[in-house]
Amino acid sequence: MKKYDVIVIGSGLAGLSCGYYLSKRGKHVLILEKYPFVGGRTASWEENGMEVESGLHRMLGFYEALPQLMEDCHITIDKAIIWEDELDIRLSQSLSATFGLSLHKPIKTFISAVENNDFITPIQKAQFVKFLMQGFADLGKQKKKMDTYTLASYAKKKNVPDQVILRLLTPLTEGLFFIPPEKYSAYNFFALFAPYLTRIYKTRIGAFSGGMTDVMTNPIAKQIEKLGSEIITDASVVKVIIEDRQIKGVMVNKTAYHANNVVIATGLKDAEAIVTSSEEHYNPFEELTTMPSVTAQFLLSEPALPKDRMTFSPGTLFASYSEQSRTTFKQTKGRLSAILAQSERYLKEKPEKILEHLLLDAKKLDINLTKKNILKYKIVTWKHDFYSYAPGNAAHLPDCETPFKGLYLAGDYTNQKYLQTMEGAVVSGKTAANAIT
Repeated sequence: MKKYDVIVIGSGLAGLSCGYYLSKRGKHVLILEKYPFVGGRTASWEENGMEVESGLHRMLGFYEALPQLMEDCHITIDKAIIWEDELDIRLSQSLSATFGLSLHKPIKTFISAVENNDFITPIQKAQFVKFLMQGFADLGKQKKKMDTYTLASYAKKKNVPDQVILRLLTPLTEGLFFIPPEKYSAYNFFALFAPYLTRIYKTRIGAFSGGMTDVMTNPIAKQIEKLGSEIITDASVVKVIIEDRQIKGVMVNKTAYHANNVVIATGLKDAEAIVTSSEEHYNPFEELTTMPSVTAQFLLSEPALPKDRMTFSPGTLFASYSEQSRTTFKQTKGRLSAILAQSERYLKEKPEKILEHLLLDAKKLDINLTKKNILKYKIVTWKHDFYSYAPGNAAHLPDCETPFKGLYLAGDYTNQKYLQTMEGAVVSGKTAANAIT
């Protein structure tokens, strides 16, 4: 009977991070993945002749744990990532703004801050900066109270004009986590950025130079295997084996895999199903509500936008989007990915109906997306992609360790300061590895 030191369920960034750091410390690890490929919510694959991704992801320049993991696994960051030092906010064909993000291009960043006055006035810019400073100060003094406000209600309490909420706050909340500031916890907004304040000078956005499985998660998986551990795909775990409150292993179909340590590093609902599969009653996710994501991905006969960079369009279906034919999918003539705003409205909508809505908004925004230039498209839906950023939900985040000896949780939904980002996933995996060793 084969036995492992640790079994990790899930090969997303949390699972791969955990598996790598355990393997590096000499542990014999088995990683089980239910899909035919590694990567979880940071995965890419081919479907009907089109390269598809789990969603539109970006590397942020102030991340530390994720770049370190990539470098440890011999991934050259500047080959895997194509840095974008600007982003666009586009409200209509005639009203848009480009903002610099990076000290790598300080002149452009400075000019964009003092220009774009037809989009946001100098007084409104000052009000926005003051609001951010107040928010970070209040976060340090009254964390629990901040989680009782929505971002919109907190902004109005601080006398932020409606136009600033629409043109600056809504792009961030809808663009990053698909919900408007009227539903978004003020605590989650400021807590998301707070850990990076000391590294704000490193702000950049990076597109992947290929599918995420190809340029990031597969190389990490291969390094884990080089260290002597194993990865099995197409292996859906149905339950954990617990005897006398001690972990003994997991069941995959009718096959048992044995280990005294198990890390559940799957998506939220899969984690809940696995952790509640034993006869012992334990459900750390019981009060944690979730939210979906819907991404539309298009293979085109020509580019949809003149430049490949992150763009936000509040008030439309295009929460955030990017042309990718010059960055991630260079082998294509045109490739557009878009995260849909208020995704829950489109979970049960047929792809062709979603396409109709997108084409209408594309015309308003002057995005070159028409029935004539679409070669193929794919709607990617995750019903329970993240825990909800609604007020009060952060109090229910589970810890890494559980009441059962040898059972651990890893995922960007665990209680750690980087919240649900790729950085948070890597940190959570390393935290679980540290707890075991």
